[in-house]
Amino acid sequence: MKIKIEQTGVIVILMALYCYVPSAKGKVRDSENRRVVFYDRHDHPQKEVRYYSIQKANKLGYYQRILGFDPLTGDKKTVETRLTKAKSDQLGYHRTIKHLNDQGRVLRIEKYHTEKISERQGFFRSVWHFDNIGRKTRIEREATENKTISSRLIKYIVNFDKAGRTKNEESVYAMDPDHLDDTYRIGYHYDKKGKKIKKTIRYSNTESNDFGYYVSEIFFDGKGRKFKENWYMTDQYVEKNKISRLTFFYNKQGKMTKQETYYSEDAADDLGYYKSVFHYRASGKKIRTDTFFTKYVFENKGFFRLTTRFDDQEKKIREDIYGKNNERIQSVE
Repeated sequence: MKIKIEQTGVIVILMALYCYVPSAKGKVRDSENRRVVFYDRHDHPQKEVRYYSIQKANKLGYYQRILGFDPLTGDKKTVETRLTKAKSDQLGYHRTIKHLNDQGRVLRIEKYHTEKISERQGFFRSVWHFDNIGRKTRIEREATENKTISSRLIKYIVNFDKAGRTKNEESVYAMDPDHLDDTYRIGYHYDKKGKKIKKTIRYSNTESNDFGYYVSEIFFDGKGRKFKENWYMTDQYVEKNKISRLTFFYNKQGKMTKQETYYSEDAADDLGYYKSVFHYRASGKKIRTDTFFTKYVFENKGFFRLTTRFDDQEKKIREDIYGKNNERIQSVE
């Protein structure tokens, strides 16, 4: 690797690695400004490191800046800035890395927090994401080891809409702080007024195997009451029970009034129907079941829906088969 060093107006070309090391006591001598450029074997610049004197660093707020280049185009792709202690104490982070697109716009900024802020907030790094016109779209905060051990939190994520409002937020947790590959996620979604409208839980592998579903979605009305919930079933559950999704509906008192059961494609082909809807009385007893036939059954027999009615004791009293326009085709009492 070829390296070029510029210092006090003199250019030096080296074929060895150049290092700038502060003294063991942490005191840096007040040297002149320097620029070190690293090249590949084709003389394309790979990295440029700029060192600043103490006087200039105090004025700028940073003592070192590292530029990374695209090896093919030579375009600047990253800008890493290492802040002075005074600036770090003021801002709460000691290092930043900006990632740029082909037009030089910032797409992502990594901020590494100071030890004091990390201990207080529990996050050692924040990553800010931006769209092509500079609007903030997402912030990710990565938890410290101590926070993960105490609360199992690994990462906290916030997504924003085009107006800068919080669209949703998500927390990623570890089932075991010593094994961070088995995680579960809890997310909240908000409307434009900031009201919570949905909660999403993505379960860990361990929990999914126990529960039989890997994702649950809970929907809320304008007053924060749960009115709907979805369960998405695991492959093992589908294979055993032939059900791919369950949906529950609730009244204002929180009691379930309806349940929708969706069958897997293979099961639907065998059964002749793809969905069953169970309706319940306020007492919790089943009052009616609607079963919806597959496209194949409808095209060959004209059957669209089978409705089964029950009495107060959940005893079946009547069955009706309807066409697509709600016309009764067949009845059994």
